[in-house]
Amino acid sequence: HKSYNGLTVPVEYFDEAMTRLRARHLNVAVEAVLHPPSAAASEAAIAQRAAAATAPDVLTEGLTAERWFERGFEATDREAQISYYTEAIRLKPNASAYHNRGIARGAKGDVEGELADYTEAIRLKPDHANAYNARANARQTKGDMEGALADYAEAIRLKPDLAIAHFNRGTARRKNGDLQGAVADFQKYLALGGGIRDGDQSMVESWIRDLREKLKTGRP
Repeated sequence: HKSYNGLTVPVEYFDEAMTRLRARHLNVAVEAVLHPPSAAASEAAIAQRAAAATAPDVLTEGLTAERWFERGFEATDREAQISYYTEAIRLKPNASAYHNRGIARGAKGDVEGELADYTEAIRLKPDHANAYNARANARQTKGDMEGALADYAEAIRLKPDLAIAHFNRGTARRKNGDLQGAVADFQKYLALGGGIRDGDQSMVESWIRDLREKLKTGRP
């Protein structure tokens, strides 16, 4: 199955996060864009960065749940992501924080931890299709094919255009011997543009041809 870093942002955090991102990346003076820094300015910037690197970390006790979530979203280190999302959850439990922490836990091999997080995300937001898809992947990893297929089905019911869920259910059905179902899922994945987006169009098309040949000849 495929496991994307399909991180989600809760609606209640979106406006605040976008405001900060606009301020950080878009509100740049024209002069700053058109003119490269002078040598003196460059040297000063280097010195400031060096000082910042050795300075003690800024006090974080007053950070909001939204800001902790944003830190987790921006972090690349998995341990940092888990730590930041955990703090966001402590302050303000949210389905997206649980979902994203589950992804980080899964990347570190903590299958039980990610399963627990996806389940809590679904409890808080029963229509969280991405959490169902992610939990299905985790269940497949544990060998719970029946549970995985049920979760893929629910993800697709909630979000029929979730291409990755069709792909993942197709791989699960193929493993489970449901070749016709696998063909249908892989065809839907391609119809939704998943193959073009992910660069595996030819591979999935070859899978479909092979599965059809197996269905036609009855070979395993």
